[in-house]
Amino acid sequence: MSCFHRAQWPREDPQNPSDALLNMAKHVGSLGYSIWKSMQVHVTCIPVVMDPNTASPWLSMSPDLASVRDSPERQSLPDNPERFDPCVFVLGAEGFCSGKHRWEVHVGDNPKWILGICKESVARKRKFTVSTDRGVWTIGLSKGVYNALTGERTVLVVESRPERIRVKLNMDKGEVSFWDTGNGGKHLCTFKHKFTERVFPIFGPLLQTTPMEVKPAKVTIHTA
Repeated sequence: MSCFHRAQWPREDPQNPSDALLNMAKHVGSLGYSIWKSMQVHVTCIPVVMDPNTASPWLSMSPDLASVRDSPERQSLPDNPERFDPCVFVLGAEGFCSGKHRWEVHVGDNPKWILGICKESVARKRKFTVSTDRGVWTIGLSKGVYNALTGERTVLVVESRPERIRVKLNMDKGEVSFWDTGNGGKHLCTFKHKFTERVFPIFGPLLQTTPMEVKPAKVTIHTA
């Protein structure tokens, strides 16, 4: 009878350095974050598009409805009730009655413009003075002076010419504010009002060397 003996070797303790060990908590957390990131898609969109049915016949709009400028000739357009005439304005296509909204507009080096919001029932078929008294909350540039277009006009202190302006609307708090995005995000003006009807973005490119343009915004979409 033969006997087989199993060879036995001494088992040594592992000598792995501490930095070779896998930090499972950190690894799993990073993996989860990577998966979450991969499920996101970043897209750009125009937060406010303009409504051509409200545009004055003296305005010319881009095909994507994101920019507008004054037209050298009066255009032949339907005289529908929504259209501004004789005032030279155009509204955003979507009105707001609640929530927070923001959009940025490139005004460039244009010498005269008006930008802000207005109530839905603002006059369309007659001239009117642009002011908060008329349900229009805007700022503007004219003759080198920046104003908040209140009833008495409020001169805004502007250190350098804003080329791109952010409009922030909080319907629930009753606030609309304006910011110079190219000057350290400087605050320009805030209107406070208890809005009782829908409001719309309003654009008045009065003397344009370049179009007044709503800039694209980045939006994150979760794919799952």
